[in-house]
Amino acid sequence: MQRFSLPLIASIAASVISGSLAAQASITPVAGFGTGGWLAPGAIPQLDTSNSQRGMAVNPVTGNIILVDRDGTLGNNAYVLDGATGAVLGTLVPPAGGYSGGTFVVNIPGCGDDGSIHVCNLVTSTASTFKVYSWASEADALTTPATVTIASTSAQWGGMNRFGDCFTVGGGGATPVQFIAAGSNSAAGTNSAFMQGLLDGSGTVTPYTAVPGTATASNGYRLGLTYVDDDTFIGTQGTTAYVTSFDGTSATVDAAFTIGAAQRPLAYAVIGGTNVLATVDSNSSNVFIYDITDPTAPSLLVTGNATSGTLSANANGTGGCGWGAISGLSGTLYAMSSNQGIQAFTVTVPSAVVINEVYYDAPSGDDGKVFVEIYGPVGFDVSGYTIQTVEGAGASAGLCNPQSFTFPVGTVIPASGVLVVADATSAGTTSVANADFLVTNFDFENGADAVQLLDPNGVGIDAVAYGVVDTSVGAASGCNGQPWYEGNPARDVFSPLSIERCPAGTDTGDNATDFTPNMPSPGVAKDCCQAMEFVSLGTGSSISASASGKVGFDFFLTPCGGGLPYVILASLTDPATTTPPLGLPVYDGSSPFWLDAALQGGQFISWYGTLPADGRSVGQASLDFTGMPVILGASFPLYVAAVAYDPNANYSFVGTNAVRITINP
Repeated sequence: MQRFSLPLIASIAASVISGSLAAQASITPVAGFGTGGWLAPGAIPQLDTSNSQRGMAVNPVTGNIILVDRDGTLGNNAYVLDGATGAVLGTLVPPAGGYSGGTFVVNIPGCGDDGSIHVCNLVTSTASTFKVYSWASEADALTTPATVTIASTSAQWGGMNRFGDCFTVGGGGATPVQFIAAGSNSAAGTNSAFMQGLLDGSGTVTPYTAVPGTATASNGYRLGLTYVDDDTFIGTQGTTAYVTSFDGTSATVDAAFTIGAAQRPLAYAVIGGTNVLATVDSNSSNVFIYDITDPTAPSLLVTGNATSGTLSANANGTGGCGWGAISGLSGTLYAMSSNQGIQAFTVTVPSAVVINEVYYDAPSGDDGKVFVEIYGPVGFDVSGYTIQTVEGAGASAGLCNPQSFTFPVGTVIPASGVLVVADATSAGTTSVANADFLVTNFDFENGADAVQLLDPNGVGIDAVAYGVVDTSVGAASGCNGQPWYEGNPARDVFSPLSIERCPAGTDTGDNATDFTPNMPSPGVAKDCCQAMEFVSLGTGSSISASASGKVGFDFFLTPCGGGLPYVILASLTDPATTTPPLGLPVYDGSSPFWLDAALQGGQFISWYGTLPADGRSVGQASLDFTGMPVILGASFPLYVAAVAYDPNANYSFVGTNAVRITINP
């Protein structure tokens, strides 16, 4: 079994690049499940408030729920519930002779990646036998008696005397099915423990006791367990979640992070390349979704709750949590707090991998010069991901262009955090520095166009359009049915600018917000550069015009890169909402200079010129208010912007700052 999309434990020691922001995460109740996404207590006979349902699991093959119920009315049984509606589909067939042994003869279910089903009992003394009952599949479970795959006595428990409060199953198919069960002991210093074993009928189990780095006053794994991969899991009893690895002999806590004191049931998954942990608050039934790509610094993505009214208490803090179908950036989550019913949600998370930079208009032709850069966590596997270009305007708007590229097997995000796919000439060469892959005729239109990033299943996980695209063709109505832009298209830029996320990886769901003009930087994940900085004046500071009507100040231009013509635009209105006058001469930038700008249509315009290669230059400007119809003593904002401008009247705002001007009497 391998369910982790990148080395979690390695990310603790390495710097992990966050692929996107949490602003896009959402959690929506599944309308057809129960009532409004909530299968309330009493909705089915097997779900009540008697503390008799302490765990549930989700079958990854069928998407159905496995629920254990010990209510005396129906007896001790496990059931299959429809994952779409919550309706009872059938009862799992007990073993010949029935369930037996333990304080609870059945307690917690689990499912393997192969669809196999397993149910453990609860033992609270060394006189009992810890058992796991197994079925090869859901269909088998509804027709064939269970097999006892684990019958473990206290001699195998390493001094523990309680197992089965929590239980999780992993593997199946390519790897053996295995389990982890939480255990505890009243003896001081030995309480944080678990048992791990194979569910192949061999009965092999290994106890791990007094795990260093966990709580010793009570079992740090007792109420929440979820597999990460074959030898790593996350466990909790609330307050602290422990990322723990094991090797057949010893266990190691690789990371620990804080969650809510009552957040106990856990479920791990990879959605859209993001390592996600779901938890359920056993008091309120609130559901929490965390991004744990870097487990030393988890971030809360979104919360949800589909319950209503006054909930019955969950005195034991038990429950279950499990992921159903996952596609693209969305997954179905089921969450149960005992005595409070089962909830179902569709959870959508931001992509861990995004299109970070597009360079589509190079000087003197595009052949062998243009590129697309993607960005994501170091080590993330992008095998099978596809970059697809889409027509942005005209009769073919929204249709796929011929230009596309699929990353080969074994491709991962390198230490730089970015991968570069560049256009190649007919000779197979490119001028693009740091190119990782070359594709002949990988060129895009210099006007309206779009680029998609699709996962290996063809599900769109990111898209950017630029220029005046035909937005009457819906964002999700492209040739492959996947989004081809997000929010508003990014502004068109001219040679030699690219459009790039700023800072790298920023994803708010709006192309116009996320992508800014920049000098091309293939293979380099840049942070935003401050394009306009006043040397002696901070943002929002006040300066005063002299009696002559002139005001002067020094400034720095610090865009990402140099060698590009810039204009300094000063305006009484936000420059992003205005258009500079055209036809002004371009200053050659030969030296710092003093600018005397005349008022033109309510704006002060002065060319600054070409920045040096280091991208940072000092300029001085004076603004002349002579003859301006203003009242002496008035105070008003003055916006000053750095604007990339070419002789053909194309322009792009690179950065802006503002000061307040006061006209002295």
